[in-house]
Amino acid sequence: MNPSRAQTRELARLQPAAQLAAIGSAWPHASATERREFAWLLIQLAAGRTRRGETPSRPAPQRHEAAARAIGLLAVHWAAFDTETRRVAVAAGRGNWSVGLGALSELEILNAGRSLAELATDSDDPALLPVLGRVLQSATGGGVQAAARALLVLSFRHASPVDPASLGIDDHSSLMSPPLDPVPPVRDPADVRRLLEVVASGVEGYDDHGRKDVLLAALVLLEGPRWPKCPADPLAAIARDSGSAAFSALRTAFRKGRVPLARHRAWLWLREESLAAACLDRLGRASTAEDHRLVLELGHLCLAPARSQALAIVPLTTGPAAANTRPPDVPAAQRLHPGGVVPDRAVLAGLSAPARRWFPAFVAALRAADGPTTLAARAIAGGSGPGCPAGRVQDGASDWRA
Repeated sequence: MNPSRAQTRELARLQPAAQLAAIGSAWPHASATERREFAWLLIQLAAGRTRRGETPSRPAPQRHEAAARAIGLLAVHWAAFDTETRRVAVAAGRGNWSVGLGALSELEILNAGRSLAELATDSDDPALLPVLGRVLQSATGGGVQAAARALLVLSFRHASPVDPASLGIDDHSSLMSPPLDPVPPVRDPADVRRLLEVVASGVEGYDDHGRKDVLLAALVLLEGPRWPKCPADPLAAIARDSGSAAFSALRTAFRKGRVPLARHRAWLWLREESLAAACLDRLGRASTAEDHRLVLELGHLCLAPARSQALAIVPLTTGPAAANTRPPDVPAAQRLHPGGVVPDRAVLAGLSAPARRWFPAFVAALRAADGPTTLAARAIAGGSGPGCPAGRVQDGASDWRA
């Protein structure tokens, strides 16, 4: 039988332990309105308040236990709360979520994967990261999916700025929404390492959970081999250890990732021996303008001889393309393939100014035998159409250095 309003009011008169027991047993059968009232009772208990609404200066050990249990129940029922309730609850649990989770059983945690994932993004508290890892490894269903998305959101927030469009996600709202807690937790290098360790653990378990958001979170955090997020970066260690169990999953993210960020990261990690082949494969494919923009805007990296030499063996493809992509002096059989390593004339015209500026340098590095694609690309680079940089690329040299 559902608890009545009178029964709900009676709960507030009970001792904290009795309140928590009653709420726990009544929650599955309660209506949305009753659950909201339960939530406010839990918020009061989490703040250590007495039955009269007073906050004792020296809470008894029992009240500490009740507050921890109340915070834990707020965490496991988080998905049922509206935004207003969440804003108050996130303040009540601030800094104490790890204590509240310690009052829960492993089964309660695994059954509350969605709630804990949403709490992690709403609070932005790094203490919740290990719990996300446990949910990802041991839970099933929607909890695993929610935990994987939470790791992506947290990685997006705490990595260097990444264009949301490069992640290939239709709905950017979850990525762009700030935490509900207006007071951000104090962070230290240990928190960054904790995030890296949880994502690295998720990559290691990819064959079991299969959540692509985890691989995407890894790509977000892998900003480049020369810029580790922390000393002994566990994700970078996976990228360099071709013998590890997790390496194959990460290599797949570089080689087959369809999102533009995968091609951007492939360009940054091209000089890393363990990932070079996968990076070359991904650089050889660009299906969207964003694929091209992210790489060409970093065209200055072509100045590094080792990277330029590696780029020279990127798989080049030719194939049918629209008529306006073929410069007049390039035969039809040598037209650029729309999904190839360089953009056609129409795509290039729509790219950003930095991308267009570095396009000749990028083409100059594609000097592996003057095959059809290289010739066509050089013809575009030397063209005078809208957005095309001035000057020609001849024999791997151009005026782009000026």
